[in-house]
Amino acid sequence: MASKKVRCSAPGKVILFGEHAVVYGVLAIAAALSDLRIFVDMFVIEEEEEDGGGGGVHGKRLDVVMHDIPSESGDGGPARITVSYEQLRRVAPPKAQAHVLVPENPSDECLGPLRDEFASLPLPAAQGLMAVAFLMSRLFPEEDTTPSFRIEVKSVGLPIGAGLGSSAAFSVALAGAMLRMRKMLYPQEMDFPMLDETAGEGQEGWTPPEALLAAINGWAYASEVVIHGSPSGLDNTTSCYGGALRYDKNQGTFDRIEALPNMNILLTNTKVPRSTKKLVAAVRELYDAMPSVVKPIFDSIEGISRRFLQLVSVNNASASSEEAGDERARALVLHKEIYTLFRINHDLLCALGVGHASLTAVSEASRSEGLACKLTGAGGGGCAITLLNEDATATSNLKEKLCGELGFETFQSTLAGKGCLWYM
Repeated sequence: MASKKVRCSAPGKVILFGEHAVVYGVLAIAAALSDLRIFVDMFVIEEEEEDGGGGGVHGKRLDVVMHDIPSESGDGGPARITVSYEQLRRVAPPKAQAHVLVPENPSDECLGPLRDEFASLPLPAAQGLMAVAFLMSRLFPEEDTTPSFRIEVKSVGLPIGAGLGSSAAFSVALAGAMLRMRKMLYPQEMDFPMLDETAGEGQEGWTPPEALLAAINGWAYASEVVIHGSPSGLDNTTSCYGGALRYDKNQGTFDRIEALPNMNILLTNTKVPRSTKKLVAAVRELYDAMPSVVKPIFDSIEGISRRFLQLVSVNNASASSEEAGDERARALVLHKEIYTLFRINHDLLCALGVGHASLTAVSEASRSEGLACKLTGAGGGGCAITLLNEDATATSNLKEKLCGELGFETFQSTLAGKGCLWYM
């Protein structure tokens, strides 16, 4: 059995405001789906195990188990893939970093062999293996002293491939697990922050030190480059740091939104497949054909993002004032305004042509219970989010309609909670 183990998790993300328009410089607001997470467990394989397993691979190896991707054998089990260190050396030559806390993005020359090596696997498995191989080559280049590992990846509530940042959550959790394992195996490394290994006792997890968070986020971005090519960095940054962020594409900046009001949402996965690339291209075609019509829609979406930021700012100022008044009344007013922003934003996105009958069904079901709903992400199917209130009956009725009558999947989550977490 493995004697050394680390665990790390990271949340998915949801776009609150700014979908599609962000491509044209409009502010986007994203928040962590605090309760919907990807977990990565990393184990050291003991020496006596190295010659006795791995599906015919002997010696030092990497065993990767992806619990949310079905096995190619069709046995109903998870995807299990074993890669020898010799194979890793060939497709991702080890490269010692000046320091493991200084991330490096992969070059095109680096990505080619990775894609070729795992091309026969289903795409999600191939992308995961590519990311694992690249990070291993940079974070564990000392093959002579590095043991074999088993890495297990599992989602807890976060739909895979639904536009909710599951690959970014995987990348953050993977980088977090590898860096912690690195510290466990090489405790003498200079400048590596001291870790309080008892910090998480009796807790559900704790946030890594700030210096390590920056490194985890950098390596997670590198992993996202491996998977997606040219990510914006919004997904991994939201997942790593948690909370809520405003993203300005023009400036390339991510700014934290402090003290977001308590927001609970019901996420609905319509399970309708869609192509983000095609939807983005369709919006571009519409914009090029009718810029005088489409630009005002983008301007309105910008106004929604800014109005939300203004509401949050005013709410924070009121909450810290001695004349704050009735906190509950203030929260109800704020909730009503956000409700209105959700409704308008959804209708504007539908005007851009990225709606879908399934999303309309979620919106109408939500509104019938007095709840605001909007699509999130690329649209054209995929997911919608419903802003919940204190009416438990309305939430229960909505779940029954969405799951029982329409056959969708729902997941309840708080927004803007913790990001990357380590565990005992």
